[in-house]
Parts: sequence; C-alpha cells; structure tokens
Amino acid sequence: MAGTSCYSITAIPFSPEVLTTPINGPVSDDMYSDTIEIGFSFCYWGDYYSQCVIGTNGVISFNMARAQQYCSWITQDTFPSDSTPSNLDNAILIPWHDLYVPAGGTIKYQTLGVAPFRRFVVEFYNITHYSCFTSGPRFTGQVILFESLNVIETHITNKAVCMSWNLGRAMHGLVNIDGSEAAIVPGRNNSAWNTVNEGIRFTPVCGCPVYISEIEQAAFRLYPNPAHNVFNVECKMQNAELKMYDMMGSEVYSTVLNTKYQTLNTNLSSGIYFVRVAAGEKVYAQKLVVE
Repeated sequence: MAGTSCYSITAIPFSPEVLTTPINGPVSDDMYSDTIEIGFSFCYWGDYYSQCVIGTNGVISFNMARAQQYCSWITQDTFPSDSTPSNLDNAILIPWHDLYVPAGGTIKYQTLGVAPFRRFVVEFYNITHYSCFTSGPRFTGQVILFESLNVIETHITNKAVCMSWNLGRAMHGLVNIDGSEAAIVPGRNNSAWNTVNEGIRFTPVCGCPVYISEIEQAAFRLYPNPAHNVFNVECKMQNAELKMYDMMGSEVYSTVLNTKYQTLNTNLSSGIYFVRVAAGEKVYAQKLVVE
C-alpha cells in the first residue's frame, strides 16, 4: 500500500491484542466517551497527546472538546474535503461507520506493557450496524497505539457491509487536526467494503520522531520480518547496543553489534517483540514478529 501526507500505510500480519483487565468504554449511540487516559505520551500528526475520547461509530479522537459530545454518522464525501464533519478532525477512523452499540456488542480499552513500549488498545467487539439490528453483520476490530514508535495499527476481525444504511459506506484512516489532510487506506474512502482477519499499520514519516522510517532509510535494518528465531541485522553505527523486549516490556535478549552485518539467533518463542538499538545519543526502535 502507499500512503498520504505524513503517514505511510502498509499491510501487516493480523495479530490483535488480548485484553486482560479491560475498562468498559462508551455505550450510547452516536456519542463520544468522557476523557480517557492513554497511559503515555503519543505523537499524532506532529502533536503529543496523553488523552483521547472514543466515538461509538468507530472513532478515536484527540480533540478533548468532543468528550461526551455527538459523534457523526453521516458519510457524505471522501476525505479530506470541505464536508468532512468537524467532530472527526484529529481522529483515527478504525473504520468510521454507523454502529449501534445499544443493540449489542461492547467497546473496551486497556494500556498494556511497560515503558518505553506500552500499547494503548481500544477494542470494538461484535458491534451491531445501525439498521441491521437482528441478523445483520457485526463489527469486531482493534486500534493499537504504540509508545515510542508512534505507530498506529488496526486489526480487524470482521468488517461486513450493511447496505440498508448509508449505502454500506465506511472510512478507514487518519485525519489531521483541522481536517485538511488525511491518510486513508486505498479503496476505503467513503465506499462499501468488507474484510476479515486483517492488519494495517500507519507509520508517521514526518512530524513525529518515529524511528521506523529513519531505520529503513539510514542507520539500522533488520530482516526478514517476520522471522523464525534467526534474523539479520544491518547497523551503520559502531558498537551499538541491541536489546529486545517482549510485549510485557521485559528484556529478553541483548548483544553488542560490533560489525555492520550480523546474524542473530535469539531462540525466542513465537510472538511480537520490540528491538531497541542505541549508540551514543542515537536510539532507534522497531517491532519484530517471530513466527
């Protein structure tokens, strides 16, 4: 996939989080939640936020003025445009479509892991589409915000189409602070679409200190990714220290990279890990999947 403006968009393996002690989210139709603590500082379109609000139509907003206010459901035009609803500015669209929580399903959230690689997860589970209340399709999906990486992922278990309302249209992507820019998944800009067991990653390429794009373009690269215990490291920094952390933030592997190219055999179990490389004041981080 390509990207738009300050975010690149890529398809990734489907790997939703397991929420262990989630907090219940909003339950009203077409409404935003009260202010929610993310648990860490997160950079979005160049600005930092420690709070957000959840909209019951598949939206995460960083505009705190929307707390306990109306969440729009009418899809009128592609983004960005002059008709973009103002209450969707500065928001993540998971996707945005007209859901109806009172008829079934739950919204929950939780912050997982420990610094500096915590994850804030919002889960929409088995939510009814408006106008398809009884036997119609339901939506299940997550959005994950990654501390330090400033990366956003969506993991959609099931996104079907309710053609009897809004022509089944939905939008999947990111909108900046004033609605003038958007990063939308191709083919999902105010259109009817469906998917199952899908992962999408939004990586900032300007405005936020994201590291991943810097790694790929300059100082540090690891491959293949996903890997099977053994992976290769290319590092242009001399005597850089490499450390790996599991999803709980525990250090599970460390070594010193004393040559430009090295092959590492970590003997780690299958799962998702964060790789951190430091040399002097330069620090880079990347997510690694071990299969």
